[in-house]
Amino acid sequence: MDQESWFNAKKAVELGFADKILFMQEEEALEVEGAIFSKMSVVNSLLDKLPQKKQTGIPIENLDKRLNLLKY
Repeated sequence: MDQESWFNAKKAVELGFADKILFMQEEEALEVEGAIFSKMSVVNSLLDKLPQKKQTGIPIENLDKRLNLLKY
């Protein structure tokens, strides 16, 4: 259940998900196979393409001082 499947009409009939194809023009007769993909693979691929945030490099002591100033 980790994957989703996408079928064209012919593949859906072949696998028993549909009884028949109602309308089909000759241009549509070109076969396009179904695709199977993992949501996690798609998300990871997208995240890899996003720019990575750079670390600011602020020492923890300075951040701790700023946090303490907010408390009062």
